[in-house]
Amino acid sequence: MKKGTKFWLFALVAALMLVISACSGGGSDTESADNGTDGETTEEQATDESAAAGEQVLNLSEGDEISSMDSTQITDTISFTALNNAMEGLLRMDENDQTVLGMAAEEPTISEDGTVWTFKIRDDAKWSNEEPVTAGDFVYAWQKALSPDTLSQYAYIFAPVKNATAIITDGSDVFGQVDQLGVKAVDEKTLEITLENPVPYFKGLLAFPVYFPQPEAFATEKGGAYGTTVENTLYNGPFVLSEWNPGAGWSFAKNEGYWDAETVQLAAVNVQVVKDQQADMSLYETGEIDQKWGLRGEYATRFQGNEELHEFKESAVFYLLFNNTREYFQNENIRRAIELGYDKEGHATVIQNNGSVAADYLVPQGLSKTEDGADYREIAGTFNDEPTDAANEYFQKGLQELGQESLTIELLTDDTEGAGLTAQFIQEQLQQNLQGLTVNINQQPFTQRLDLSASQQFDMVISGWSPDYQDPQTFLELFICDNGNNDGKYCNEEYDALMAEASAEFDDIQKRFELFAEAEKLLLEGDVAISPIYQRGILYLRKPYVQDLYVHVFGAEFSYKWASIDGSKN
Repeated sequence: MKKGTKFWLFALVAALMLVISACSGGGSDTESADNGTDGETTEEQATDESAAAGEQVLNLSEGDEISSMDSTQITDTISFTALNNAMEGLLRMDENDQTVLGMAAEEPTISEDGTVWTFKIRDDAKWSNEEPVTAGDFVYAWQKALSPDTLSQYAYIFAPVKNATAIITDGSDVFGQVDQLGVKAVDEKTLEITLENPVPYFKGLLAFPVYFPQPEAFATEKGGAYGTTVENTLYNGPFVLSEWNPGAGWSFAKNEGYWDAETVQLAAVNVQVVKDQQADMSLYETGEIDQKWGLRGEYATRFQGNEELHEFKESAVFYLLFNNTREYFQNENIRRAIELGYDKEGHATVIQNNGSVAADYLVPQGLSKTEDGADYREIAGTFNDEPTDAANEYFQKGLQELGQESLTIELLTDDTEGAGLTAQFIQEQLQQNLQGLTVNINQQPFTQRLDLSASQQFDMVISGWSPDYQDPQTFLELFICDNGNNDGKYCNEEYDALMAEASAEFDDIQKRFELFAEAEKLLLEGDVAISPIYQRGILYLRKPYVQDLYVHVFGAEFSYKWASIDGSKN
């Protein structure tokens, strides 16, 4: 583990959690409005229902805003969580992160070779305008995600579906031909999916928001405006979005037309955008919000032993992403110097102070196991264990190769308090340990940071990834040359070949993991394409009257469907 010397400046301040982004994505010009479409719940109706239900109202906060409600255009956890509660796919995740029936009326019929899955859609599944959810709505949404005109940055996640990769690969025989995708509506309520090969984690993908349906007629009518405002979106999940104020917050109201509405006990969920930890704590302590997600620093110490304090080990990893279109980041010595140039352990224990652990890896601990129970990390190990003292030697060699005596780099990050503290820590450490380096911090609102990352308008950026399914591939595929979320534009044909071989190995999980480990070693130790910082732990406060608010280890962060407020609040 690398050692550092100075981080006293940051121990004085508590940090708000970094908002995790599944790399890139775009914001939307949204507005607050009642949903006037017939059959939808308006803000006034939500208020009336809340009053009638007593205290069945959950009040929460988030560090940033929703980027979109269009399943083909989102890439961040906040938006995934919003969709997970207002929309529904064929399946959804329960409290144990196991799939349960959603829009599917029953478990699928699967062919003997495991490649053809047939689902029946519920007869009582409907959109918030009372129109039925059809098999065609799934076909439409999946094809939209892969169409060159509306291509999702998550298009690659459809890779298990027949022809999906070929459709998004320029030069292939079926490039752009979305009608060749292995999904079809046999009839209005029967959906047939054909896979390239049997995929053991495919059920989990079907619960992921990018696989959700869209109301074809309505979404086609709205075009690019679909999912950008309350009135330009329809819902088929436990809740409807009743209010959406960009930068300020949003509200959900119970969807009375949802097929399982009897299970849903909450009348409303209100979410405020709060970027400052002190303000967030004040809201919690005065009872204006029911959960404070992400304690660290002095607050983590202050609430030790409190019955409202809980701990959650996430499978989220944060890292420095280098922009390989910059000449200096095409220099391996510069990248390696930065990777070795700051104290990851000091950052995790002092700045985070919340159960987070320093990361010398990309695929997190506890994500995936073999049939014998061996964690992937036990097989893959860790990387880059050279001492910090070696960092400056690499940096000076890199400067010499570039023909420069000094270097100025901009570090892009979110505009939350916690993101700023992490950036300041890294800035001070790198400037102290790498002679001739100047690091300037650029803090941007979440959606703008996503846009800047996606368009390569950065030098290096503090990015993070939360898994979409329980397999190392969900992290490692980000750095395949043509992956839609490869914002740093790293590209190595050897890495791509290893990933292709590992991704196709389903018979022997041990061998699959070994191939992924070889790719991860090339990425982190051979090429130093990124610099992992930490695997996030979460300390949070939750009022004791909040029941069954489920937290997920991958995909969306929370499910409100089963949550309730018990009588002790009164």
